[in-house]
Amino acid sequence: DKEVINSMNKTLLGGERDLPPAWGSQGLTFREQGMRCGLTQHEGGPCGVLAAVQAFVLRELLLDENAPPLAELPPEAAGEALIGALAHIIWSARMGRLANVVVCKRPTLPSLRESAGEFICTECKSADDVAAAVRAGIGAFMRAPGVAMLLYSLLLTRGIAMVQRDADFPASLIAPNGYCAQELVNLLLVGRAHSNVFDGEKVVGAVEGEAGSGARLRGIPKPSCVGFLTLFERQGADGALLVVGSLLKRPINPVFVLQSESHYSVCWLDGGGACPDVDP
Repeated sequence: DKEVINSMNKTLLGGERDLPPAWGSQGLTFREQGMRCGLTQHEGGPCGVLAAVQAFVLRELLLDENAPPLAELPPEAAGEALIGALAHIIWSARMGRLANVVVCKRPTLPSLRESAGEFICTECKSADDVAAAVRAGIGAFMRAPGVAMLLYSLLLTRGIAMVQRDADFPASLIAPNGYCAQELVNLLLVGRAHSNVFDGEKVVGAVEGEAGSGARLRGIPKPSCVGFLTLFERQGADGALLVVGSLLKRPINPVFVLQSESHYSVCWLDGGGACPDVDP
């Protein structure tokens, strides 16, 4: 439905326009040499999405006791880990018992004017259904519009209106500079497009004795399977509001998305084990 695609792009970009080429042409493609489970980024921009997906791919492999060492990983094992990672990310964003997996029919992302009828949306009632739908469309996820398909799947699973309400203030998921906004990173990591990385909620600007005064800011609502660390906390940006909470600093699995000034990357504790203490 063209109107739905327009609404999703407006949520992503702040207006009804096409995704930037760096986003629309990015697939979830593995490296051909070296560590075979490493995703390849072609242009600057969607590194936050790729880092989040990469973190969950590594989580899948670390949880698999039968998986070979990462340096010896065959392409088939990397593909299975990608299916599990995407299924987990999409299912975690659901509101109730339904999730949606979106696949593009074309090998390239159609423009908004040409989008009608070019996408297939599969409604899923269980995590297994999501995994099956992702598996059926994994070739499409790995080619050019794979990142866009993941974003559309998340928006329809969480609900466009709910994603907009998740944020503290109206904001696009892709920032004006073409990078991921924190809301998009959080949507990928914990299934909620909240604006902050502290634990739970905070009320700022409240006036003593005035009920309902102040702004309620939302952070991470539950333990995260993978973690998040940001250089901006070390630099002291935004004071107490940019302190990463323990739910992200001590994730369930020892895999972390790392944010620097202009890029996202991933680190992990190979071989599993307890998650290290990463307080700055």
